[in-house]
Amino acid sequence: MKQIFKNQFLLAIIAYLFIVGVITAFVFGFLQKIKLANLAEQEKLSIYQNLKIKDQQFEQSFQKVTCDGNLFFQAGASVTAIYISQKHLYLSQVDNKLTVINLDAPEKIVSFALPVLTDIYSDGTDIYGTDFFNDKVVRLIFEKGEVVAGKYYPKIGRASALARDARGYFYVSGYASGNTTKIIGRDGFLFLSGLDKIVDLEASGSSYLLAARYGSKPTLISIDLNGNKQTILEQNKSISSLFLDNDIFWVAYNQAGQSQIGKVIGEKLVNIQVLDCPFPLKIAASPDKLFYTSLSDSEGKVYWINKNLQSSGI
Repeated sequence: MKQIFKNQFLLAIIAYLFIVGVITAFVFGFLQKIKLANLAEQEKLSIYQNLKIKDQQFEQSFQKVTCDGNLFFQAGASVTAIYISQKHLYLSQVDNKLTVINLDAPEKIVSFALPVLTDIYSDGTDIYGTDFFNDKVVRLIFEKGEVVAGKYYPKIGRASALARDARGYFYVSGYASGNTTKIIGRDGFLFLSGLDKIVDLEASGSSYLLAARYGSKPTLISIDLNGNKQTILEQNKSISSLFLDNDIFWVAYNQAGQSQIGKVIGEKLVNIQVLDCPFPLKIAASPDKLFYTSLSDSEGKVYWINKNLQSSGI
């Protein structure tokens, strides 16, 4: 009888220890997931691509770099957004400046005080930008030698990328929130969730949207604008910039530590040019040139190459 009691007692202790072990492992795993999630969230709030964030502004880099290509302009600070519209090149800089250069007369340069934009879009008439630290999309109004950044749609959650389809609907992504908002008039609707670190968006007519992600997989996604169906175009290569040039999607991405320029052809990312220029890059295209700058460059140098160059080199 005593032996049976001892065996039952030992079994009870073993069962108790097993249950405690399972619960402990579960709690530990749960806490680890929370810790990792918090670290990931903090990382999205403290770094944008390779730029560190402190006190609601980007820390200025002191790294000077030289890239392949023809030097076009030196902004004096890292460039966070580059865009071409109506023969003008627009540069947003970490020192809270917007620089506008006339491509027909490059000596005509105008700079404005403006919060940092991480993406710029123009329909040929109005110019819009993602005001990263103020969490909103703004319409830029140029008047009396100044730029008035009028509020267009707020509360995006680190607004990082902006596109507009053929119907006039805006799509804007929150870098940290992972939500993409669809804006119709003054009303915003959740269009997409779960895709954080989107650094660029481009819309093809009213059929689909391309989303580029930096440091989060998948990295290049085609999203059907009518049914929200997603097609993965690239799984692993980190992407820093897109530019829609007529019907051509130009892409700046990283492959095996090298900066590359490619095109989206069909549903594939095809390499066009390897560039000796530190990643991440921001790109924009004119009728005959491709302009680019490295976010790592504290001097904000902008270069160009002819668009017909192939991967054989410059």
